[in-house]
Amino acid sequence: MPIDNDKSRLKEMKVCKLIVTQTLVGNGTEDSFARNVYQIWSDKGELISSIDYKDKGYDAISHSFSSLGAFH
Repeated sequence: MPIDNDKSRLKEMKVCKLIVTQTLVGNGTEDSFARNVYQIWSDKGELISSIDYKDKGYDAISHSFSSLGAFH
């Protein structure tokens, strides 16, 4: 696929180790419904990001990790 120079400005890419956790939170009630929260950590244990169900990209993260067999 050719690079579209009007849109692409990627200057560098690195492969790094990340730790992704999936945690069930909530009590399963109307006020505190149960859902998965994903957290992305560095390999040194530093929290990079938390992704809850209302966050942009949640569906993509959830689907990606599930389809890779990372979480069953």
